Amino acid sequence: MARMDFGEPVEVTGLRYIQYEVAVDESSLKDMYPRDHEVFTNPTALYRRGFKFIRQTFLNGQNITVDIHRFKPVLIQAFNSLPL
Repeated sequence: MARMDFGEPVEVTGLRYIQYEVAVDESSLKDMYPRDHEVFTNPTALYRRGFKFIRQTFLNGQNITVDIHRFKPVLIQAFNSLPL
């Protein structure tokens, strides 16, 4: 969903999009659903429940605490892609 909403449009403008996948431990959803729940194992399949469910669950219903050690390579990649 993020790539479709953010990645594809920016590539048309010549900007670069760098994907970061949030880990289960970074999401507050870990406190609401068991680890083997479809929210974690197959989130794409949840689209069949409709956008209202997706919005309530992933956009409005979770908080993210970024693991800076996992995120560091993404920041380095972004920094290295800057024109100097």
